[in-house]
Amino acid sequence: MTFQDSYPGVTTFSSSSRAFMGWFIRFVSIFSLNIRRPFQLALADKNATTSSGPPVIRQEGKKFRQYASALSATVGPFAVGTVLAWMSPALPMLLSESSKIKVTPDQGSWVGSLIAIGAIFGSIPAGKCADIFGRKPVIACLTIPFITSWLIIYFATDVWQLYVARLIAGSCLGGITATVPMYIGEIAESSIRGELCSYVQVNVTLGILYVYAIGPFVNYYWLAIMCGILPLIWCALVILVLPESPTYLLKCGRKEDAEKSLVLLRGKDYNISDEMAILQQHIEESKKYNGTFKDMISSRATIRAAITVLGLLNFLSCSGINVVIFYAQSIFENSNCSVSPKFCSIIIGVFQVSTQQATV
Repeated sequence: MTFQDSYPGVTTFSSSSRAFMGWFIRFVSIFSLNIRRPFQLALADKNATTSSGPPVIRQEGKKFRQYASALSATVGPFAVGTVLAWMSPALPMLLSESSKIKVTPDQGSWVGSLIAIGAIFGSIPAGKCADIFGRKPVIACLTIPFITSWLIIYFATDVWQLYVARLIAGSCLGGITATVPMYIGEIAESSIRGELCSYVQVNVTLGILYVYAIGPFVNYYWLAIMCGILPLIWCALVILVLPESPTYLLKCGRKEDAEKSLVLLRGKDYNISDEMAILQQHIEESKKYNGTFKDMISSRATIRAAITVLGLLNFLSCSGINVVIFYAQSIFENSNCSVSPKFCSIIIGVFQVSTQQATV
């Protein structure tokens, strides 16, 4: 039984998926260009308010530590990209007669899709845990199940073990997407916050390209090793490089620790008093307007924002991009493409990285 027989319509769907994604990228690019400037002007107007408003930060801190912390944190999203793309080179290996793990095409589809189920259970508690225990400890703890999932994949002898590993990896994926952007947004200055936050998705696409580039040229076990080493590197960087979020420390009443963290991120010559005052004001406002779910769904502005965000995310999911990422190599193997399926997958990865980088 071929991959195309097991997954009817995947090959034909991929062409329409790419066409839709091309339209979607152009739409988002135009949309983002139109809205970016008004938001900047609105922020400038807010900062130019009367003296009764919050103090204005008129200086720039040093950027090196902010970039180092953000890039260290985004090694996690890079590892997420490897989880997403692993199925593309791994599925042909698992379906081959020489595979030590006997997997049917139907079972292979479950191995690929279970990360989405795991992501649901990982993303929901991650944000709450980050508020309770801190951003840095939660991010560091996420590396442990991440490493465990790759160990299970390496030593797996039956398909159910792959199911467990992918569920664990999916939960880490959900936790990372909930905590890493939050952390970067809290440590970065406003002048570079958008750029640093965009590195999250850039590194996801780089992780996908990494697997597409090495996967077809190594065996199953070396692929697991080369993917599993990334969470280890990430764990070391989180422990050694990342400071705790000043916002979280201030929210917990640890003002001195928040000041030390801010000095570490901005430099010793940076006057932190104005930024500390703004952070304190934002925390007090968030406590003041801490509404319930009922309050949220009764607000028209919140409903419109939710519809916009969910609509864009649904457009992305319904485009079938996950199908292409998961099964890229198998799709091209069954399409009788004149170009090697291995290199076609790499081309997809390069295209993703290029278009993502263009939006930074």
